[in-house]
Amino acid sequence: MPNFHGRRLILPIAILLCCMCGSTLAEKSQEKSGGDVNELSDDESPKELSVAPLDHVVYPDNRPAWIDGGVVKQRIDEVTFIVVSDPCDTPEESKQELKLMVQATVANFVEKLTGAENMSDFYEISDQRIDSDFTQRSYVGKVSVGGSDQYENAVEILIDQAELIRIMDAWKNVEVAQRMKKLGFGSIGGFAILVISSTAFNAVLRRREQKQVSTADSA
Repeated sequence: MPNFHGRRLILPIAILLCCMCGSTLAEKSQEKSGGDVNELSDDESPKELSVAPLDHVVYPDNRPAWIDGGVVKQRIDEVTFIVVSDPCDTPEESKQELKLMVQATVANFVEKLTGAENMSDFYEISDQRIDSDFTQRSYVGKVSVGGSDQYENAVEILIDQAELIRIMDAWKNVEVAQRMKKLGFGSIGGFAILVISSTAFNAVLRRREQKQVSTADSA
């Protein structure tokens, strides 16, 4: 007779072996796929940029320390400005930008010092005078911006006590002129009112005289 018990045992054992083999193959497949992922991650990991960002600025080692000493230093009898141009493509552009920035800085200071709305109404300072009388130190150099060479200019401007007095005297003259102008308009207005009043008063008197003459004639 056939051995049915043996067949019954062989079939579950075969199924179990197949399951174990399938599980082992699945684990190996997962390990392989995991290794592939790790290798892909390593390959796709971010690398350092070989080109500097466009806004990355590198200053030379010989750049003077006084440039970063502060924009305005005000004492009792003098004022110091440190003005630095933005990086420019050419030295000429950097120099021209520095001149504009110096003029704007001086104008802003004078207007705050006097309370005036416009410095040019009473005080002007030329580029030549700034270079000859007020410039204490200056600098022209290269700077690296985004890996490319550009140029910057810097200057230290000193306005001493004598120049501060000259600025205030010029402003006082403007104030006096403005007051005189107001008084002049007031005087003209008062004189005009006086003339009009006198004319009207004389006209009234003449009418009364004419009425009196007319009444006398009729009598």
